[in-house]
Amino acid sequence: MGVDTEKIEIVRADETHLADVVALAESRRLDASNPVAAGRDGFLVSDYTLDDYRGRLISAEHFWGRDQGQRGARFPPRVQR
Repeated sequence: MGVDTEKIEIVRADETHLADVVALAESRRLDASNPVAAGRDGFLVSDYTLDDYRGRLISAEHFWGRDQGQRGARFPPRVQR
């Protein structure tokens, strides 16, 4: 098994990250009907929309994403007020 040596860079989130941010948030939305899955897989309760996250680009002190090499895979490891 080899080691993946592709560079991952942590960057200030921008408009290009938002589609992935929304998709990640949607995949982790709290489903009260399944507390076992929420406890196991994690969840978000903010229910932010694309426009909410767009506003956070301006107002959040810490809104970071990652750029992963040539693939350009981007998603936020952390969004903080």
